[in-house]
Amino acid sequence: MSNLEIKATELISTSKKEKDRNAFLDTFIFEPENIEEQNLGNLYIVGEITNLSNNSEYLINLLVATIKKEYYSLTGRSPIESFEQGLNKTNEMLADFAQQGNIEWIGNLNISVLVLKENTVYFSQTGKTQTLLVRGKNIIDIGKDLITDPMPHPLKTFSNIASGEIEIGDKIILATPEFFRSISEEEIKNAVAGNAEAMVEKFESALGGRTNAALIFLEAISSIPSTGIGLKKISAGRIEGLKNDLYFGNIFKHPPVGEKEDRLKEVIDQINALEEEKLTNRKIKIAAKALRFVAENAKKILLLTYRLIKRRLSAAYLYFKPKLLGLCRRLLEKIKNLASQAYNKLKSVSFFAAASGKLAASKNAFWEKLRGITPPFLKNISPKSRLIIAGALVFLILAGATTATFIKKSREEQNIKYYGTLLEAAQKAAGEADIAQIYQNDEKTKDLVRTALNNTEKIIKSGYFVKEAEALKEKALGQMDKLEGILRIAAPNKIVDFGSNSSNIQTCGLLLLNKNLYSYNSQNNAIYRYSLTKKTSEIVAVSSQNIGHLKIAEVVSDKIVFYTDLPAIAVYDPAKNELKNSAIKFGADENDVIDLGGFGNNIYLLNKTDNEIYKHSAVLNGFANGVKWLAPLKTQFLTGLEKKEPLINPVSLAIDGNIYVLQNGGILKFQRGYKKEFSSPSTLIPFEGATKLFTAADEKNIYVLDPRNKRVLIISKLGKIVKQIISEKFDNLIDLAVSPKEKELYLLNGTSVFEIIL
Repeated sequence: MSNLEIKATELISTSKKEKDRNAFLDTFIFEPENIEEQNLGNLYIVGEITNLSNNSEYLINLLVATIKKEYYSLTGRSPIESFEQGLNKTNEMLADFAQQGNIEWIGNLNISVLVLKENTVYFSQTGKTQTLLVRGKNIIDIGKDLITDPMPHPLKTFSNIASGEIEIGDKIILATPEFFRSISEEEIKNAVAGNAEAMVEKFESALGGRTNAALIFLEAISSIPSTGIGLKKISAGRIEGLKNDLYFGNIFKHPPVGEKEDRLKEVIDQINALEEEKLTNRKIKIAAKALRFVAENAKKILLLTYRLIKRRLSAAYLYFKPKLLGLCRRLLEKIKNLASQAYNKLKSVSFFAAASGKLAASKNAFWEKLRGITPPFLKNISPKSRLIIAGALVFLILAGATTATFIKKSREEQNIKYYGTLLEAAQKAAGEADIAQIYQNDEKTKDLVRTALNNTEKIIKSGYFVKEAEALKEKALGQMDKLEGILRIAAPNKIVDFGSNSSNIQTCGLLLLNKNLYSYNSQNNAIYRYSLTKKTSEIVAVSSQNIGHLKIAEVVSDKIVFYTDLPAIAVYDPAKNELKNSAIKFGADENDVIDLGGFGNNIYLLNKTDNEIYKHSAVLNGFANGVKWLAPLKTQFLTGLEKKEPLINPVSLAIDGNIYVLQNGGILKFQRGYKKEFSSPSTLIPFEGATKLFTAADEKNIYVLDPRNKRVLIISKLGKIVKQIISEKFDNLIDLAVSPKEKELYLLNGTSVFEIIL
């Protein structure tokens, strides 16, 4: 980010007619007078009082002096603190002024106050003034939502503040109401396209001395180096009198309260219309048009071709017939003589005589068959008519080829037009997402970026405008990264490759216990260990007879508990380096366990067959019989929850006292068997293919492994996205583990383990 150099221009226009001068208006620009005041930036004020009285000029000057004095009084405060105090003091002054009987200004005061410090803008307004942001071709009324009451109580004259950041090329217009009544939006667009002086001349000419208007025009014309200042949200309710703090609001459009219209809906409707009407319908229309063209015109083309050829060939036939017949007769005589001579020589050869007899027989048979399938009308027509028909057929074939070329060209033009429109819509969505992101309208930014990404994917697959779409996709991905806290790692730190011990090693899970990372092979039950302190890896040799194949593992009370395919439970004790069967009895339906969790000394098995969680309490020789942990459906309903099965196709679980379950690209939370409210976060790229959930009692976050999208999502236990870690190297994610206090994240990718510093 950089600091902007702002050029400010003022304009005051009054009516030439004395009777129309019914308002007092003025503009004020205050810049820091010393080094201490530079921390507070510049102050700009545009104001007017309609319904003129003897106090109008005095009140405007008093109001402006109060704001300026309070704003620059304490240079140690931040700009927003000084701005709030200045407006609060002004509200008190106006209340005192009204208590003295001076109430003629109420409902007639129109003022905009704006503070500019480096790249950050704070502003407030009252009455019917307007504050416009001009960015590129967009003109946005950024202050419309600030006014909620046309005749507020004097203590609430300035009740809302908006803030945001501007960039090079931005223009801001603060103006009184008559300015916008006299000049159209198109005139504003044309005027601001030039420099400030030319713009003011155009505005002054447009006003033409017909009305009373005042404005300040701010233009970000250049920048100087800066360490950068990010957008800072204004805290609500910090001072009495400023009841609500707003951002620039809906930067696309500000409809009346209660009738909010979403600009995104227009974009999405446009895309849907293009997809449904301009693609599907147009394909059908093109095909129908082509068939109709052929059906309606084939007969005409054939008839016209026949007549044309008949007319042309008839004259040529009559002219060339004698000459052609004479030439052909002479050629035939020569050919006949030559053939006769050759035939006489060949006839003396016995082989030729036999072959000649067979050829004659085949020839006769062929012509007999041809006579049998030849239509009767062709047998009786003249050679000239046959020639005409042959020409018509040739022309028809050429016409068919031309029609196919026309259809192909038409389809090509339709595709170029469709994908060009789609590209424009994607560019528009990405541009509007830029503006929405500046003013922290996160939900709108997400929707717009999602639209841009979806469109660019379609365009890239189509093969049209690929270069432009790829550049736009790169921009949209950058917007997504910033919005959703995505960290892209080009080369993650690989700390160990278990496969280096043997070429046949396969890994199925990852566990962290006592500063050691463990993985295992479900085919031969080998257990692999990597010491985080010694930086060494080894294969732990343990006996696994009568245990079955290791499938799922979890750390429970300083031991690793395995679920095997018998089914059975086996426990590995690192201190004794032994793997033993543990007594347990499964329920009748507990036959499709897909995940295992531990809390305290108990284990919890996630069963897919009946969408249930079974709890097995620890006993002396192993674990007790499993009991269904989820509350019965009837009980769930009696507690006020929706009447449906708590789990449907679950994938994984994680436990911190509560149990979190991953299913259908979302996370559910349960407490003591009952479903609790939990806001599962939405991301631009859904995590529907996620395979693993992880958390613990002493951890603040939930970790989701999403192999399909080569990422790990870190989600707070309030359901907010904390971070997303993505790398192209995550091409075979299997499992994850997190260190105590969440300082390191370990990812099992194939047989390798990556370490990510959190």
